[in-house]
Parts: sequence; C-alpha cells; structure tokens
Amino acid sequence: MSADAAREEYGAGMRFVPVLALVACTAAETPPLPDDARPTDLGAVRGSVEGTSLVFRGIPFAAPPVDDLRWRAPAPAAAWTGIRDALAFGLPCVQVDEAGVVIGSEDCLTLNVWAPAALPAAPLPVLVFVHGGNNQIGCSCDGGNMPYYDGRYVAEHGPAIVVTLNYRLGPFGFLADPALADEHGATGNYALADQLAALEWVQRNIAAFGGDPRRVMLFGHSAGSVNVTALVASPRAAGLFSSAILHSGPSVVVDTGTVTRTWQAAEQTLGCTAAADRAACLRAQPASAVARVPGAVLGAPNDAQAQFYPTIDGQILAASPLATIRAGRHNHVPVLIGTTADEYSQLIDEIASGPVSDEAQYHAELQRLFGASLAAEVEAQYPAATYPSPRDALVAVVNDVMEICPTRQLSGAFAGDPDVRRFIYTHSFPGPLARYHAAHGFDILLLFHDLALVGATSANDAALADAMMQYWVAFAATGDPNAAAGLPAWPSYAPQQDNYLALDWPLATAAGARTPQCDFWDSQLL
Repeated sequence: MSADAAREEYGAGMRFVPVLALVACTAAETPPLPDDARPTDLGAVRGSVEGTSLVFRGIPFAAPPVDDLRWRAPAPAAAWTGIRDALAFGLPCVQVDEAGVVIGSEDCLTLNVWAPAALPAAPLPVLVFVHGGNNQIGCSCDGGNMPYYDGRYVAEHGPAIVVTLNYRLGPFGFLADPALADEHGATGNYALADQLAALEWVQRNIAAFGGDPRRVMLFGHSAGSVNVTALVASPRAAGLFSSAILHSGPSVVVDTGTVTRTWQAAEQTLGCTAAADRAACLRAQPASAVARVPGAVLGAPNDAQAQFYPTIDGQILAASPLATIRAGRHNHVPVLIGTTADEYSQLIDEIASGPVSDEAQYHAELQRLFGASLAAEVEAQYPAATYPSPRDALVAVVNDVMEICPTRQLSGAFAGDPDVRRFIYTHSFPGPLARYHAAHGFDILLLFHDLALVGATSANDAALADAMMQYWVAFAATGDPNAAAGLPAWPSYAPQQDNYLALDWPLATAAGARTPQCDFWDSQLL
C-alpha cells in the first residue's frame, strides 16, 4: 500500500470536526487575515515567524479554572474580537518548584502550535505532546521547569504540526474529594479533562493551521505518558486521536485507600474538614496553600502517602487502564510503548532516603521500599555484589519495578491489537551525561532535537534523533512507523518473544528485555 493510500485508509472513520463554517461563510464579509494569523473558533490568533515555521504560543483552550471553576471540568474559553497575539507562552500551572517556591497560575490552560509559515498543499499529521513531571511540576512553556519542548525542528523536518499543552497539576489536577463530586458523582481527574479539552480544541481548529484532525498522534512522557495511557483507556477520548505513544509511563491508577488519605489530608491541611460546605471552603483557599498540601510538593516528606495520579471516577475512567485494555474496551488505536534502559540512573537519589554506598544501606533501602518479607526476596533477585555498586543495584530494582516490567505487562495487555510496538531507548550521550547511560527523558530530548542542551554532538546522536523523528511522524501520518523510508522494519509486539526496537545507533531489533527480573515482579506485585 502506498503512503498516500495508507493515510486515506488510516483516517477513515475518525471523528472529524471541521473549522467552523462561520469562517468560510463570512470570508467575503471579513477582511482577510494577515499572513502571520490563523482563525480559531474563538477568534483569530497572530503567531511569530521563526525559520519556516509560524509559532503560536499561549492560546487558551479552556476558561481559567479559578474561583467556582476550581475542581470542575474545564469550561469553554471566552471568545475575543480582532486578532489576539499568541507570541508568548502561557504561565505554568500552579506548582512548587525545586527551590520550594510556589510558581505559576491557575489561569494556565493554554497550548502552543508549531505550523508551517505557508499553509501546506495537503494537511499535515499532528503531534500533540503531554509533558511529564510526576503530575506535580512542569509545563509546556519557557519557564525554568521544562524548557525542552520546542516543536520547531520536528514541525519543519517532519513535516508535521506540533502541539504542546499545559494541564492542572497536583491537587488542582487530581484531588478526588467526594465533596467536589459533579452532577454525575465524579470527582478527580481534572487534569485528564484538561487534556481532553485540548484535544477537542485540536479537532475544532487544527485544520486552519494546516493540520489533519483525522491524523492526531497523542504522546506523553513520564506522568504525561501515564495520562495518555488513561486516555487510551477512556471512552471520553474516543475519536480525539488516531494513534498514541507512551514514553516511560505505563498504567497507573491510585487505589481507593490512597485516594481517601489524599483528600482527607488536603482537607485537614486547608482547615476544611468541619466546614458546613467543604467544597466552598476548599475553593476559597489561596492557590499557594493548595499547592502545598501533603503529597503535592515533589521530593518533600509525605507521611500521609498522598498521591496525585488518575483515579477511577466512573466518567473518564470506569476501571484501571490496564484492566480496561486487557478487556479490549479501550480505544483501539495504533500504539508505540517503551522506556529507556536506565530510567532511574539520574533520579535514584531523589527516591532513596540517603546515600546508598554500601550493602547495609542498600539492604535498608529495600526494607523501606518493600517491607521486610519482600525485601529479602528482592535482595536475592538483585544481589548487590553482582552490580558495579550498591547504588547501581538499587537503580536496577527501581528501573524494573517502576518502568521496564510494567511496560512489558502493558505491552502484553495490548497484544490483541496488531498495531502495537515496543521500544527501549539504549543510547548514551557523550560527555558528563555518559555516566547516566540511557536515563529517564533522554529519548524525549533527542526526539525534540534538544542536542545542544545535553551536549549531544556526535553524528550518531543526530542520526538517532532524525530516525526517531521519522518513525514518529510516519506513525502519526499512517499509524505505522514503517512508513518511514530507509529505516529498519519495526515489528509488531509479540508477548511470547517480548520483541522491541532498540533505539540506539545503529538501530536494531531485540527480544527478551529483563526477562527473569520481570517474571519475578509479575509473580510478586504486578
């Protein structure tokens, strides 16, 4: 099948919401827009020409979720007259930064678009990215948290349309307090609702930017990937995207006990436990106080064990994503799913309670993480003496239990879908980052072509970055990464083989990632 035929077949049946007819019907009555502006259903926006791209920053896709709209599904944004400047990124959503300072704003539901400066002859595939940060920090903006997601290189060399977005974080995005239940009885997952609203904006508007709303690839990294996994499982997301890529974030859903501890700790901290109207009390609290409830500050002690991730709310999620996918009740779209080989090589010091420089400290960390009984079995499976250091042993444990083995499990859950493929990023950067090998997020840095940020100066770095971009854009365009010309064939996932594409240079296929260790974790926890 030709690439054009594949695109036509791939787009068939996808929900298509065209740009509002008003734009076309009133074209004769309305002065034409300047070359640096595009229409949306709320009003025209002006971007900035950068290279051969027209970049739009800070476009609102929902109303600011403030005051009575806090902890509600996103409401429609207000329309405007004239042409609105979309030249600066929107503010990050409220969070506590690494210095312990509350930054950002609740008025943060904006997105960014990288499009060709001249409308293309044929609509381009669209890549929509959901950032990571443990659902506690981060943004798709130029703030100090995540300055990496510049879509220009991918947009120009793909070519494609690239969209990045902000969503509510921490307690603003995931507080599942029964006092906040809506008319359906649902509570929590406000961040997922934000992502759905951004995808709906894309369906309504992306054609005006040169994009094809039938070919929208949703992809995320880390917590962003967890959220994308939830949307793959959500009936609310049906028709909003045509393919998905999961980078280092498999299925996660917060158990009911943790959900209860989380909202109870938040209410107590904010002084709302005994309020006659707990919802009103919570909405009246300053954002700076909400941002610091237990579990909301990354790296802070969390005696309440509060957590802010997707929950089963009966609306966006009727069951855990893993259970939904196993039952075949998910959105059946092509999926790429993978991890890096050394996810926690750079992050382990944020997880460990202290240095892990000898076997006694390694033993103590395993006891803290898993309890005495399971810790003994883990230590037998991962003896410190077989690793370069006890710290490396702990990295291997956390890599496997948090990322690599759950990803194998989720890949197997998708096994009934022939358009599912697995990858493992195994490439190392030269220079200071070489000691971390293939760490968490290094694949995303290459994909967005952030080579200078990580000191990636070799020809192999650039070659792998371009190959990944070609696979990803071909996948967005056709649902099959093998539509990328001149690259090795990427086979569908087969659970019996546990086959995957190793993202290194040169590219190669392999099978059986951490099989004994993942068999162990399957028998214990997963």
